[in-house]
Amino acid sequence: MLPPPTSLNRHVLAILDKCNNLNHLKQLQAHLIALGHGHTHFYAFKLIRFCTVRLCNLDYARRMFDKFSSPNIFLYTAIINAYTSVPDHVSAVLLYRDMVRENRSKLNHFMFSIILKSWPEVLPSYGGHAVLEFYYCRLCAEWVVFRGY
Repeated sequence: MLPPPTSLNRHVLAILDKCNNLNHLKQLQAHLIALGHGHTHFYAFKLIRFCTVRLCNLDYARRMFDKFSSPNIFLYTAIINAYTSVPDHVSAVLLYRDMVRENRSKLNHFMFSIILKSWPEVLPSYGGHAVLEFYYCRLCAEWVVFRGY
């Protein structure tokens, strides 16, 4: 998919800067849909991050995320980061697990730090029982692959 035009990017970012409630965000989202950018990952990332960081509305952000049949790693990172900030570490780990199981996105180094923050929070909540079928972790430039329940 081609990147959105630069002038539209500036326009959307200027509107987001002035946006102060969910209704304004929904109007911007409707405008993007009308322009044919309803499923552009760049704008979805901006809207999801805005919704979670500035409006603190994780429910609506998750609804936007769920509309994508194949979200990219940036959308996953935005929503998983929002879950860890709430904190809802279990939801973060479960969404990450689904992403890995379905091979939806390639991992990046931002995802590592976000998801690794959640593991220590999730494991004790299961009474110390083995939550993971297995996990394989190589640090540095290698990818981390976790599978579990």
